[in-house]
Amino acid sequence: MADVFTSTGGHLAQAEDGMLAGGSIAQDIEWFPMKEWHQGQFVGVGSGTVTFADVASSTAGAGYVELRYAVQYGSATLRVVANGGTPIQLLLAATPNVPSYVPSEWRRVRIAVPYQSGLNQIVLSRVSGGQLALDDVLFSTPEDAALASAHVRGLEPDDMEDLVAFVASLDETDAAVDPLAAGLRVTGLKLKLGSGRRPDRGGFSLQVEIDTPWTAEELSLALSMGMSVRVADADASFDASVSLDTCSLRSSGRAIRCISTLTGARAMLRQTSLGWRIQLSARRLADTSTGADNAIANPVQAPATVGTQWGDVMHSGQATGCVSQGAGALTCR
Repeated sequence: MADVFTSTGGHLAQAEDGMLAGGSIAQDIEWFPMKEWHQGQFVGVGSGTVTFADVASSTAGAGYVELRYAVQYGSATLRVVANGGTPIQLLLAATPNVPSYVPSEWRRVRIAVPYQSGLNQIVLSRVSGGQLALDDVLFSTPEDAALASAHVRGLEPDDMEDLVAFVASLDETDAAVDPLAAGLRVTGLKLKLGSGRRPDRGGFSLQVEIDTPWTAEELSLALSMGMSVRVADADASFDASVSLDTCSLRSSGRAIRCISTLTGARAMLRQTSLGWRIQLSARRLADTSTGADNAIANPVQAPATVGTQWGDVMHSGQATGCVSQGAGALTCR
């Protein structure tokens, strides 16, 4: 419901109209009677890329790329690169396709990306995991995003929550807060910036609290497809993400341990009286074998946003009070 106030559309393109390279193939399944993909084809990304090199924007700034996708045979890690900048990685859970070998169930995901004035190049690829299929791509440029401001002019956060609840009530839907969408509080965050000479020294460690009634067994099941965590500041001086693809419930029954086989990042989730505490350490994020590059030129000055996702469940919160520790390191709360 809240997306009504932040998304205003943009330029919609079919994935097969992008430049396909390195194994990405436009496909159709002629015998399948219930075709859920648009315009007759979808793109199996495989180990290749899908590139849109002519996304026009009249101004520079923050915008979005929204993808319609399906994932088969386990979760897949998506990578988005805008204008050759820092790669953005996001873990996409497997969609419930029936039969499993046909991309019959499609979902949408929206990723914040920086646009430049003029033509923009957006490159989409699969880092690892299951089979990733893309149907269409919506490009929301800064001017598209600005159109949403007319809907929220002068509204405080509490007013926005009341408005969303009121609109939902008109549709006779439950306007109560979904416990799965509970807030995230950042209680500790340390950022370490990479450099042009040593990009593999970048990383972050964090501690967050999430209010949710999930039991350890329920959360462990939700994490069976892994978890992704992203840390970014408002002016994109620091933007890094990590996917934790293996999670296991500890013998105590009140803790879950997750690791990333790609980067070595580790996280421990412990149950508290209000929900769950997540402690995570991700170092040496840049890895030339995966094409990642977290080299940072300038220290972080703006507040940082922390986001987590497992399956379709997403949480986000903001860390403030960042204090420089010298040599490209910051500590926030």
